[in-house]
Amino acid sequence: MSNSAEYTKEIDHDPFGPSSIERRKYCPASAKAEEGMPKAKSDAASEGTLCHGATAARLLHDPLASFELNEEQEDAVSRAVEFAEDVSLILGNEPEYLIVEETLKLSDEDGKVVTFGTPDYAAIDLDGNAAVVNFKFGRADLRESAATMQIMEELAMVLQRTGGDMATGWMFCARTGEQPRAELAKEQIPAVIRAIKKIQEAANDPNAEYQTGPHCQYCRALGVCPATQDEAEKAVALVEDLGELTEKTVKAEIMSWHVDKIKAIVGKQKLLEWVAASIKSRALDILKQEPDAIPGWERKSMNGTRSCKEGPRAILECIDDLVSPGEVLESCTVRVADVEKAYVAKWREKHGEGKRGEIKAAKAAFVSATEGVVKQGQRHSLKRTKE
Repeated sequence: MSNSAEYTKEIDHDPFGPSSIERRKYCPASAKAEEGMPKAKSDAASEGTLCHGATAARLLHDPLASFELNEEQEDAVSRAVEFAEDVSLILGNEPEYLIVEETLKLSDEDGKVVTFGTPDYAAIDLDGNAAVVNFKFGRADLRESAATMQIMEELAMVLQRTGGDMATGWMFCARTGEQPRAELAKEQIPAVIRAIKKIQEAANDPNAEYQTGPHCQYCRALGVCPATQDEAEKAVALVEDLGELTEKTVKAEIMSWHVDKIKAIVGKQKLLEWVAASIKSRALDILKQEPDAIPGWERKSMNGTRSCKEGPRAILECIDDLVSPGEVLESCTVRVADVEKAYVAKWREKHGEGKRGEIKAAKAAFVSATEGVVKQGQRHSLKRTKE
């Protein structure tokens, strides 16, 4: 890999690979239903691809890869890199080599490929033992059952590739900090393969059933899934009362929803306002492409926040005859993550010895040096308590 595009290019996904195996287990019919369906595109998906690419490039120390990240994305990527480097320490020594965003196969005892996948990161020691991490950059809470199934499949792939005896894996959510963990011994690989084959057999059954649930979240067939039609009709009745769009348009939009849009229908746990916001967002997308697509509605544009990508120095050069550098500086909002990044680099030049943990130490020094000046913000989410 030599540039940013290489890290964000589209990769093939097996219908029974790590990211889909839970959906296949709980909804056998989803495998055939998704055949030929285009991969849904969204801002969240694009952001995930960007953050995954930036994380991979940094873990491989690729000097030619450059990514434009906002402060929140930069923070998430830095957390992911730091977590990966920290968990590598369980190997006892420096990793012998890394496997980063590389497609691996999982084969049965006869050499037949059962499935394949692309683990985000794996650190391997001299004996082939591994520390594996799957990164998540979304804002939703992880579901432990889905995380465990995905991790176990990836651990089996990595161990079969390296020939090691033991692998430990994590799914690390860079924004929420969640990090479910699983372990797999070499002797357990056949059991993982048998479980996958059992799921494949159920999916190939002509009478395979559709089942709705949390596993529907990223299914590409949601818009045509018969199991969601009753749920969609109920949602239509609710949304009509909001007066967001005409009855005909609302119904058409809900029936064609994919991925995160359908969660409001399937999960039955989203607020009504969320459903309305989703439809409104979709309507704006439609009107952007076809201004007359929705009778009685138009897409209105308003001025947003102004910005200067070149930074305060560039804008100062245009107005320095009236405004002083100090006045410009006082009006600027500092991107703390960028300042911290520069500080960490300088700190390592001055104090570093090329050892692991230096980034963590440098960041701690930055926090100490800026105490009382930099305030750590917090995000909040609503989470169901365990009974």
